[in-house]
Amino acid sequence: MPKRLLTGGCFYVNVPGEQPPGSRDGAYGEAVLCRKGLRHARWLFWVAIVCLAGFSLHEGCFSSRLPQNAELTVVHLSDLHLSTRGRVMDTPWTHKIVVGGYKLHKPCTGKSFDLLEKAVAVVNGEIRPDAVIITGDIVDCGNDGEALKKGAEIIRKLNCPVVIAQGDHDKVGDRWEAVFGKRDGRTEMKGFSFFHIPFESDAGTFKRLEDGINGAQGHNRTKFLCMHRMLYTSWLMNALSKRFYGRTALLSPDREAIINMLGKTAGRWIVLCGHSHTNHEGTHGNITEFCTSSLAEYPHELRILKVKGGKVWTSVMCVDKVKDE
Repeated sequence: MPKRLLTGGCFYVNVPGEQPPGSRDGAYGEAVLCRKGLRHARWLFWVAIVCLAGFSLHEGCFSSRLPQNAELTVVHLSDLHLSTRGRVMDTPWTHKIVVGGYKLHKPCTGKSFDLLEKAVAVVNGEIRPDAVIITGDIVDCGNDGEALKKGAEIIRKLNCPVVIAQGDHDKVGDRWEAVFGKRDGRTEMKGFSFFHIPFESDAGTFKRLEDGINGAQGHNRTKFLCMHRMLYTSWLMNALSKRFYGRTALLSPDREAIINMLGKTAGRWIVLCGHSHTNHEGTHGNITEFCTSSLAEYPHELRILKVKGGKVWTSVMCVDKVKDE
């Protein structure tokens, strides 16, 4: 019997003289989808993607030298995913791999409260910032009211003002306002303006944001916008997110309106966001975006930002590596 050569993908087999049941005499053509070959083709595709986009295993923390005597010090936390029902204690190695700025999500919900407690202790004891920003996904599940309540109690232990933006996991109805106050607003600290908007915004949200920006126009100092979803990302990062986590896109659906609004104002904007569970930085015009990885996922980081002389320095810290006293 003539041998068939198995290759990747979808191919045609033409074997003269071999007659399968129900076929006509003579040569025949048959489309064959080789599952083994298809798997090989997929592996080749992902190898090509990794080679083009870059591959890394998220093993630790990046740290940069921060200036002393800064005008403003901010700590950024994101994606806490607090849960009273969680059982996940460790991040699998498959979820530590970063390709093109994207990695798979698997929050350590089983120790989410311990991680937040440790972060609060580090912030109060070592960093002592002027403000803490939390950009959404306080809880892992919107109907976990006990997690929301317990999380708020831990957050209140912080010895500085806190600005919280709502995430897609924080759809808890009217309980949000009862625990954390308004879903959008403006806060002034040391002459710097902080604006926050929720995961789902409407015309009223943007009208209040615009009014707040106009009210802060006299300040040419750096301004902050705190939100859950991103304004900028690479095409590959966005494509991989849609492929593996297609429920909610990385980019805000209102990004064009927000970018236009910020671009028309004087001074520099720092946009703090989360949602991607990875660290990402980028500057576009007068907007610099810092996306901070999930506190609930390895390596359990928070971001420190310092503003001095119109410049911004940043560093990340692994709270899970800080020894308990």
